[in-house]
Amino acid sequence: MNTRLASRRGMTLLEVILVVAVLALLAGLTWPAAMRYLKDHDLNRNVQIVRSELDRCRLKAIETGLIYQFRHEPNGQKFVILPEERPDLGSQIPGESAPTAAQPPSSIIPVVSGELGAEMGFGDVADGLRMTEPVVVEKLGEEWANLFTDAHFNVRDVGWAPAIRFFPDGSSSGGEVWVHDSSRRVVRLSVRDLTSAITVDPIARRERR
Repeated sequence: MNTRLASRRGMTLLEVILVVAVLALLAGLTWPAAMRYLKDHDLNRNVQIVRSELDRCRLKAIETGLIYQFRHEPNGQKFVILPEERPDLGSQIPGESAPTAAQPPSSIIPVVSGELGAEMGFGDVADGLRMTEPVVVEKLGEEWANLFTDAHFNVRDVGWAPAIRFFPDGSSSGGEVWVHDSSRRVVRLSVRDLTSAITVDPIARRERR
């Protein structure tokens, strides 16, 4: 009798096959949802990075009393935060020849450079995202590029989208930044001009044209 009971403690081949089949079925049902969650998490994490950098740009404008600008690389991963004025050249906007009257109070001006994560990018019309108007890229002048001594990429070689400017009073020029992943799911960040409040849209799907 003890021998008979001992022999029933194991599983038959049929039982093993049934268990494996059930586990495979459960894995097949949950895997797409798990992958969707991971992709959503990765995209949202990069969106929050951009949102934090926009907030940082606004704070730098308030703290330094200078106009600061956030620029990103259309259809790329890079972004920079830098002042609009240069201490040795007066106030000058990249791409414009005539300086303004304001003069920065210090020759030491903090700048920030960074990149989005793998398989992430900023939006661009040429990439098939449905923007409201074309993005015109421009290079930073040598005097601005020289500020980025610690950047992990060559700032001079990047074509930048028009700046979102933040002013010392906490307001901004307003604007939009789009972040997308390799699956062409996109999130729009909108910056209001008066309050600099940042609105983040839900994840949307953009089809190729």
